[in-house]
Amino acid sequence: MRIATFQWKGRRQVGIVDTAGTQVQVLALPADDAQRGALGLVEAAAAGRALPQPSGESVPLAQVTLEAPLPLPRRNLFCVGRNYHAHAKEL
Repeated sequence: MRIATFQWKGRRQVGIVDTAGTQVQVLALPADDAQRGALGLVEAAAAGRALPQPSGESVPLAQVTLEAPLPLPRRNLFCVGRNYHAHAKEL
């Protein structure tokens, strides 16, 4: 599952990108939750709660502006590419 945070219709939205990478299914999130991007989905999954339901709107990916998945993280994020052998050798 690929989750995207994006701008559409002047608002931040969160959705699920289809397997072809051409459409995004908008999730039914309150505006305050959507402002936090995918963070609410991560927290829900960690707590064992179900993900929000789709709103019923599917939008071509070309019509949205993609944003950082976590535009308002709770703390600094550090990513390390240790899942690739070449990156691991760099460390």
